Amino acid sequence: MRDQSGEEHINPNYRDFRFDRLKNITIVQQARFRVEFRTGKATFHPPGTALYGFSLSVKDNAFPHKIYTYPLNWDEYSKIDYSGLDGKDGEDGDDGFSASGSSADSVQGGDGEDGSDGTRGYPGKDVRLLLCRYQYNAEEKLLWYDLEREGLYLSDVKEMVIDATGGDGGRGGRGGNGGSGRTYVDEANTEYPGIAGTPGEGGDGGHAGFGGDITLITSDPRLLSYISAKVEGGQGGPGGGAGRSYVDGDLEKRGQAGRDGRDGRDGTVSTNIISPSKLREKLRQIGKAGFELEKVRH
Repeated sequence: MRDQSGEEHINPNYRDFRFDRLKNITIVQQARFRVEFRTGKATFHPPGTALYGFSLSVKDNAFPHKIYTYPLNWDEYSKIDYSGLDGKDGEDGDDGFSASGSSADSVQGGDGEDGSDGTRGYPGKDVRLLLCRYQYNAEEKLLWYDLEREGLYLSDVKEMVIDATGGDGGRGGRGGNGGSGRTYVDEANTEYPGIAGTPGEGGDGGHAGFGGDITLITSDPRLLSYISAKVEGGQGGPGGGAGRSYVDGDLEKRGQAGRDGRDGRDGTVSTNIISPSKLREKLRQIGKAGFELEKVRH
């Protein structure tokens, strides 16, 4: 990018960027060399409008702000995400200090710390989705309505994934190694054997989240062929490895490894075929700007 004087900056400090008037996006991270945005799940918007956007200015830069807008990429949009987040990994334990073996008082290594446990994965969300065809400009698209959360989505008429999988459990932290023991021999040839520090235990892996339950409601059973529902439970986090300790280079002690977390239970997928009049009755409660009940197709 170039500043007001025309000088080009190859690696600008992204913390100096000012993002305002955020439209359907939130800033997840704004670091020195990275800015990360996240969008919401809802993808319905009136035809001809840009779904996402922001105003960009730069700190201490006299250039006026500039507005950037982006439409939904219909070709790439292929999943509605209700999955649970993964658990966080446990921290590894610190290693104990090694003995120097330079005197009779310095033959024993320090103890290693235990690794911490991984946290559990979050469950996938339960969701009831109403599905129908919708006339959007000159194109026919799929309309999805989340009955509980009142989320409204559009997609091309193509295969779509509804992901309600459970999050994986976090990995247990590795146990710290015990400090190495080192034998000392004094001038009188008296030997003081080295003593290994106690190795740390591995942290337990976090339990995984359960898969959510998905209910698909439509008046046209043919639309179900476009849907791939994922409701698998997450995988339990592996237990952290055990620490070890040595005396004069030979393995002396081994700690205890952490336990693996439990896998999550799978969710369920069910369908409910209703009449066109019942479907329109449920859609009548939608208050989203630009939505027109008359454009619903059965």
